[in-house]
Amino acid sequence: MPISDDEWESGKQWTEVERSVAEFLDAVEPRAYTVLELHDLLADGGTVVTPETDTWSDCEDDDDDEVDVAPMDVTERQVREAVINLRDAEFLASKRIETDGGTTTYYRRSNGAFLG
Repeated sequence: MPISDDEWESGKQWTEVERSVAEFLDAVEPRAYTVLELHDLLADGGTVVTPETDTWSDCEDDDDDEVDVAPMDVTERQVREAVINLRDAEFLASKRIETDGGTTTYYRRSNGAFLG
């Protein structure tokens, strides 16, 4: 299977779970999700409305305001491994956030991922 530019830059061919996480977080950038939220979305599938942007170049692209996620057979452990691998490859950024439920780690597309 051919690899993507992002896989090329990371130096690793991604698993199906890594690819699904990367594509989803790239589509909903700059939103951040926890492993549990990503697992629920990937396991159950669903539609997510993408965040609005304020750049003029996005005005022509009004049709892409939803991301459909097909359900897949995936465990929470596989999602956790995927986000850690993608973070280590500098494709994702992670941040520990204090919430009402305690400290939670969120993951999102890294702003500087593979700029060269």
